[in-house]
Amino acid sequence: MIKNIDNPLIIVRLAWLPKESGGRRAGPPNTEGVYASTCRFELWPNPEQDAESESEAFSILLQRVVDSSEEWQYKATFLAPELVESMLKVGRKLVVTEGLRKVAFGEIIKVPNVEEKGGVIRRNIN
Repeated sequence: MIKNIDNPLIIVRLAWLPKESGGRRAGPPNTEGVYASTCRFELWPNPEQDAESESEAFSILLQRVVDSSEEWQYKATFLAPELVESMLKVGRKLVVTEGLRKVAFGEIIKVPNVEEKGGVIRRNIN
């Protein structure tokens, strides 16, 4: 079991759906450690208009870093990072799912350890 995400691929801001809207019955995960789930990335600007607007599902690991009444920020990494690296861009929208149920919507707000020079993206692993 992973207890801490030391080298996150992204920082994401999430808005958890209330249970009345199909979200988690217990509300946002109340763990001090790492929460494992799945996510899909938005591929088109308006997902309501295009059935093919979300990517395939990927296993995501989330660890809360900031908690306030309006904003939930998480460090995140993936079980197969090589499959998602090209999608990890600031501003990219995603949806966190538990099975087929959507439980949170989010946006990538930071991609740590990434350097872009002349259109080439390089990940700096320390």
